[in-house]
Amino acid sequence: TSLFPGWSRLSSVSIINTLLVWVWARLSNLYNNENAKTSIFNIGFVIGVASFFYFPSIVFGFLMLIGLLIMRPLRLSEVIISIMGLITPYYFLGAYLFLKGHFSITGMFPNFNFELPVIKRNFFQYASPFIILVFILFGLYFVQQNATRTIIQVSKSWGILVLYLLVALMLPFINLSATS
Repeated sequence: TSLFPGWSRLSSVSIINTLLVWVWARLSNLYNNENAKTSIFNIGFVIGVASFFYFPSIVFGFLMLIGLLIMRPLRLSEVIISIMGLITPYYFLGAYLFLKGHFSITGMFPNFNFELPVIKRNFFQYASPFIILVFILFGLYFVQQNATRTIIQVSKSWGILVLYLLVALMLPFINLSATS
């Protein structure tokens, strides 16, 4: 975090990262859980709450659905429960706004678009993604060497972690528009 000053401050993104680490841990525990419906609802609920802090994190709802497909056999009831958990915070927000007389569907959800982030031209900001990429490649190499010796739950958990990384790399390109 010392390479980018924005990463060393308490921000909405650092708060949702804490929540999403919890989501990843709960997704990893779904493999052998027979009564997982409560955990699945909680995962969706936490992602919904995280989207209140930083709305582009709603994209992690796809992580939740794909993580369910990776960790458990496909059951329509579990997919519906996860989506219900995702929309429950918005249900409560809508109910509160309705009771206060300020309800508007367009006012509940901000607009967002895809654009390239503004990067100041600095040697460290060009070098740090390269350094991070080198460490990621070394890590993937060593994980791949030991992948045959891991149990199924661990390899699936690594798959969810890689999926989390790919989704998190897309988040800087999703920006809230000025009209929200």
